[in-house]
Amino acid sequence: MIRKQRQETVAFEYNAPKALVNDRHGVELKIEVKKVNNFHYDFRNIKGKYVIKVTPEQLRLHNYTITFKCKIKNTKKDPFLVTNTNLLHPSHYFDIIHDNCFGDDESTFIKIAPGHVYPFKVTFTTDVLSCASYKIPLSCDFQTSDNKDNFTIVRTFLTIIADNIAAEEEKTKSPFTSQPWKDVHTTPTRKSTQYTDKYQVPGKLKRLVNHRLQRFTSCVPVQNNFYDVFF
Repeated sequence: MIRKQRQETVAFEYNAPKALVNDRHGVELKIEVKKVNNFHYDFRNIKGKYVIKVTPEQLRLHNYTITFKCKIKNTKKDPFLVTNTNLLHPSHYFDIIHDNCFGDDESTFIKIAPGHVYPFKVTFTTDVLSCASYKIPLSCDFQTSDNKDNFTIVRTFLTIIADNIAAEEEKTKSPFTSQPWKDVHTTPTRKSTQYTDKYQVPGKLKRLVNHRLQRFTSCVPVQNNFYDVFF
C-alpha cells in the first residue's frame, strides 16, 4: 500500500557494512537473479555481497542485461515503512526499477503489512563485452510504524565478466598440518645461570685481572691478546 507523508531523512556512514547487511526488526531483504531461458548463472551470496560471474557471450545472449530480483518481506506482527531504496553512488550500469511511483517522489513511502512482500528490481546493463567487474551497494531505509526505529539494510552487487569461469575447487583439509604435540619430543634448556653477563676467566689470565700487571717479556701470546682487549 502506498501513501504520502513527510519523510524523515536517515543519514548514515557506510563504514560498517558488516553490521548493515544483517536482517533485523522483522525485515528480510532477499536477492535472486532472474533466469532467462533456464540459463544457469554462477551466482552466490557472500555475507550480503551478491556475486554473479558471466562470460561476454553469455551476457550477449541475454540482451546485455542481468536482473536482480529484490524482495522485502515483513516477518513481524506489525507493519513497517520502506522510506527509501537507493544506490549509494551514481552508475551508468546499475539502475533500480519499481513497479509503481515509489522513488520518483521524495514524499512517498511504502507500508508493508505483516507477512507481505514488496518486490523491486536492480538491473545491470552494458553493451561493452570486455572482461571487467562492476560493483555497487544498495541501501534500503526502513521505519517502524510507531516511528521508534529508523534503520538501514545494505546489499552489494558485484558483476564479473570473464572469458573463463573456472569451477571453484572443493575445499579440503590442508595436508600441511603440524604434528600433534603428544608426538613431539623437545629438548629441555640448560639450567639458567645467575650471571648472564659474566664469564669465568681462564687460569693463565687471572694474574692480569687480579693484579693489573703490566706487559712483561715472558708474556705468552694469549696473555698479550687478553691485555690488548681489556686494558
